[in-house]
Amino acid sequence: MGELSDFHLKDWIKKGEPIPGKSDGQGLTFTLSSNGTASWVLRYRFAGKAREMTLGRYPDMTLSKTREIAAVKRVEVQQLVDVAAVKQQKKAEAKQVNNVS
Repeated sequence: MGELSDFHLKDWIKKGEPIPGKSDGQGLTFTLSSNGTASWVLRYRFAGKAREMTLGRYPDMTLSKTREIAAVKRVEVQQLVDVAAVKQQKKAEAKQVNNVS
């Protein structure tokens, strides 16, 4: 089980103070921007370099669902997949498709 709870998250959002990162453990991190956007980030190392991938926004992605997705992404990283690079590539491909249409 992680270190964060919905109580923590709601309390931090209510306070409205920016949070650069609160760890839930194993690279899963909660962030809160100065404009109040709460997000989930997965931090990991790939080929010796620190990498991170935004998983989504809270409360759109619940704590439990985010933990599940983070676990899947960690397995992919262990299988030598740079999940952030894959996401960036898919985003670029989607942009090209939209520009062609």
